[in-house]
Amino acid sequence: MCVISQLQPGEFVFLKELEVLKSKLQFQETKFQALEAQLKAKQDSSTAAEFRLFKDGSAIAWLVSTTRDGTGSIQTVTHLHKDQDVWVVKSYGGSTIRGNQLSTFSGFLLRTDDNFHAQLLLQSDGFASKEELEVLKSRIQSQETKIQSLEAQSKTQQDSKALISFRAGFSYKPVQIKFSNGQTVIFDDVYLNDGYAYNSRSGRFHAPMSGLYLFTLDVFPTSSEMEFKLVKDGKAVAWLVSKNSGGRAIIETAIHLHKDQEVWIVKTSGGNALRDSQLSTFSGVLLSADQVSPLA
Repeated sequence: MCVISQLQPGEFVFLKELEVLKSKLQFQETKFQALEAQLKAKQDSSTAAEFRLFKDGSAIAWLVSTTRDGTGSIQTVTHLHKDQDVWVVKSYGGSTIRGNQLSTFSGFLLRTDDNFHAQLLLQSDGFASKEELEVLKSRIQSQETKIQSLEAQSKTQQDSKALISFRAGFSYKPVQIKFSNGQTVIFDDVYLNDGYAYNSRSGRFHAPMSGLYLFTLDVFPTSSEMEFKLVKDGKAVAWLVSKNSGGRAIIETAIHLHKDQEVWIVKTSGGNALRDSQLSTFSGVLLSADQVSPLA
C-alpha cells in the first residue's frame, strides 16, 4: 500500500481519500438539512412526520414532511456493497400516510463499482489535487459546526418543554397560621414541585427558565378582611383582597419571568389568620417557555 506524505502545494493525493471525504460531506449535508427541517417541523408537530432511510441499521438520510395533506420527497445516492440492505423507518410525527401509489419507495442502480471507478479514473487520472482536498476538509468542518449548533438548538427546545409546576400549603395542622403586615407568607408544605423551582424554606419560586408562568393564590382567612400581594423581584405585580371572614378568595395571574427571577407572596394588611392544610395554597405552572433564537 502506497502512502503520499509531506505534500507541497500543487502535488496530489490519492483519489480514495478524496472520495471518503466527499462521502462524509454528503452525509453531513443530508443530516444538516434533516435537522433543520426537523426543528422547523417541531413548531407544528401535529402536521409533521419524519422518516429515515436506513442502510444496515444506520440512518443515512432523513425526510421531514411538514404539511398536512401535502407531499414530501427525498432523493439520495448511497454506495452499497453486495448483500447490504436499505429500508425506510417512520421515526416520529403523524401516524398515517396515504396508500395506493400516493406513497412510494423506489431505487435503482446508477452504476457498478467497476464502471464508477473507471469513470473517475478517466476524469482525474487517479489523483486529486491537495487544494481540492483542503476545500473539502474546510466544507466538512463548516458542516460539523452547523450540525453542532442545530443539535444544541434542538436540545434547548426539548429542555423548554420540561414540566415546571408547584403547589404548596401549610404544614401546621390544625392550628391557624398568623402573619403580620409586610411578612412573606411561606407555604412550607409542598404537595407538588416538578422541576424543584419552589423553595419551601423561603416561600419563593425561582424561575429555572424564561417564559410565561401562571400563578394562583388561594386563601381562607379566619378573621377580618386581609390583603396580599404577589411580588416579582421585590415589586408587586398582583393583589388579592379577601373581604369575607371564613370565606375563600382566589387570584390567578400570568407573569413573564426571565431565568432566575423570583416570585413570592406578602401579606400587606388586614387580619392576621389563615386556615391551614390545603385550604390556603400557593401554586404556579410554566405555560410556555421562551423560544430560542433561530440560527443566523
